[in-house]
Amino acid sequence: MAYTDGVTEARGGPTEPAMFGDARLRQALATGTGLPPAALVDRVLQLVDEWLDGQPHDDIAMLAVAAG
Repeated sequence: MAYTDGVTEARGGPTEPAMFGDARLRQALATGTGLPPAALVDRVLQLVDEWLDGQPHDDIAMLAVAAG
């Protein structure tokens, strides 16, 4: 999967603004193991949106490709 820094640098969180970060991204990808590429991108975007909780944010771009 390829992504812009808009994914990992998304600032949100339940208590104080923190970046989504690499660890949360790795966890999101692990929970999406076996999903088709489009579903994986949708899953990660959903998690980032939940993390942002309506806060304005920079651009986000992701690309997932299935090995064939």
